[in-house]
Amino acid sequence: MQTEELNPLNLTSKKSRHQDKRLFFLFNMARHHLFGYVDAECDAQLGISVTQAGALLYIAKKEGCYQKDLGDALGLKKSTVTGLVSRMEKNGLVKRKACKQDGRASTLFLSQLGNEIIPRIILFIKSINDEFLSDFSDEEMDVIFKFLNRIIKKYS
Repeated sequence: MQTEELNPLNLTSKKSRHQDKRLFFLFNMARHHLFGYVDAECDAQLGISVTQAGALLYIAKKEGCYQKDLGDALGLKKSTVTGLVSRMEKNGLVKRKACKQDGRASTLFLSQLGNEIIPRIILFIKSINDEFLSDFSDEEMDVIFKFLNRIIKKYS
């Protein structure tokens, strides 16, 4: 059995020079490019950022949630969530109300505009997912989903 020689700088084998095999690097670059693409498409099609779309979907499911809960769900820091919610409130997407039990906390509700955009967000997500899946067979997607879910579970 012959082993392939690896180039230590980019971990490509002689047999597959055209394909980078630095897994962490590829994850990071794929996430970066994918997020940029989806964010630009979301803005072009819906007039909101992909982060705002995620926030609206979360609030729609958990109407009356705390800003802290939204931040936890989206993996955002407190100051980032405050800015996000402020922009969304300014743009008429959400309403912020003071919590009756804790005056320092705010609860979040969708505005009429926020409610109206939810079906468009769902269609946008479906079209983006269809675009991503179009080049892969069902079997390949099963492997990709299994791999990504395993990483999320193992390193969370």
